[in-house]
Amino acid sequence: MTPRLEAYVLLNGPWKPDAGEFATVLEARYPGIGRVRGDAPEEGSGMPTVFTVDGAAVQVSMVGAPYPPEQLEPPMRLLEHVDTEEVARAHVAYMMISTEWTASDDPDDAGENAEMAAAYAALLTLVTATVAEEAPALAAFWTESWRFVSIDEIKEAAAAVMRGEPPLSLWYALAEVKGARAGGGDMRGMMSFGLRAFCGREIEVAPAPLSAMAAQGIARDLAERIFAGDLPEDHAALPHDALEAPAVLRHAERFMRPQQPVALIVPPGASIDVETLEPKRSGGGNRGGLVSRFFSAGSRR
Repeated sequence: MTPRLEAYVLLNGPWKPDAGEFATVLEARYPGIGRVRGDAPEEGSGMPTVFTVDGAAVQVSMVGAPYPPEQLEPPMRLLEHVDTEEVARAHVAYMMISTEWTASDDPDDAGENAEMAAAYAALLTLVTATVAEEAPALAAFWTESWRFVSIDEIKEAAAAVMRGEPPLSLWYALAEVKGARAGGGDMRGMMSFGLRAFCGREIEVAPAPLSAMAAQGIARDLAERIFAGDLPEDHAALPHDALEAPAVLRHAERFMRPQQPVALIVPPGASIDVETLEPKRSGGGNRGGLVSRFFSAGSRR
């Protein structure tokens, strides 16, 4: 498989990097990154500029039109929700920054795949931060996780990379499922955006009588394990201090979202059967999607 990560930098004016100068800026700004080679495309070809570090390539290209504002909004309100309306109105163009790599399909290589993904994500973070500082930038948009961040935040993320601290907050986000969507009462679930590039799956927490802190905590614990290359096996127990008993992890081809493989956390008291993943009572929803009616087949995800 060939995972891909993308980031966008929204601009209030046109900008095009000089390949050689930008490569020099990258080397100077991030000592220890290694030799950076910048390859400019042939004039008028419409191809991106490519920056390569130790065999890892990042493509940078400008689109001379606003990024579609409706595509800045995630399909659900994120816990770290940011109002994008002002920047969506103000920007006139955007830079697309992307990278991809080859990953193994062998489950035994999950740890190595995660290390590779983290390395490419770190490099993409550094290039995106440099574009944001050099260009007439307004904000950065992390497409896999739907994160919308300020220029200061993307700079801090790059600084974290250089300190050896992966800026996980850029690479994934969580959205809460509660109320009627989760079956009412005190039921609450959770879902992630952005993790599939790292493990081929997103996290979902099945609706259960959980506090917000417990739902977020167990989801973030699993996300950190995934970033470390440690995706537990199907039926693995997931203990957490906020749970009366361990949750159970199920690998499912989909649950809340259509066509989205998930690492499904089933806490104690969940509204589904941990083996069949079917609702425990009638009226709880159809197979493989307790709240899938909120995600149409034509969903952007």
